[in-house]
Amino acid sequence: PKIVELLAKENSDIICLQEVDNFQNFYKPQLENLGYWCYYRKSYRGDGLVIAFKSHLFVLTGVHEVDHDQVGIPYYKFGYGTGAIITEFVHTPSGKNLIVCNSHFWWDPALDCLKIGEFLMNMHKVAEIAESHYLNNVGIVFCGDYNSMPFSNVIRYAYS
Repeated sequence: PKIVELLAKENSDIICLQEVDNFQNFYKPQLENLGYWCYYRKSYRGDGLVIAFKSHLFVLTGVHEVDHDQVGIPYYKFGYGTGAIITEFVHTPSGKNLIVCNSHFWWDPALDCLKIGEFLMNMHKVAEIAESHYLNNVGIVFCGDYNSMPFSNVIRYAYS
């Protein structure tokens, strides 16, 4: 399949995927064959998020799952299952720490305020981890499917 060919060609140290279905039977064995260790968070819909990393380059030291259904906006009680995986790593060659947040946001473009809430929820959790475990001496990467246009409020906020 083309996605496996692309992932093999890119040979990234860390891969973040969203809306992953058939994880156990397809993605996990394919990624493991490419030298990755995977963490998977399944959503209520049956698909999920994956953070995969080269196990010879990184040691996974912590995993946190964020449930965006708790954002607290009254009309957002659909149980859609959006959320995030936040992982903590040590890069073994350098000894440096890294936090990676992989997210999947609500789909509706009209609900920018909800997506900002989801982003803030992720940022709050990442900041809490960075401050309490690393005294803010850590690299941080945010990635995901934000279901947003490049100049939407949530993307502009993320870049600010």
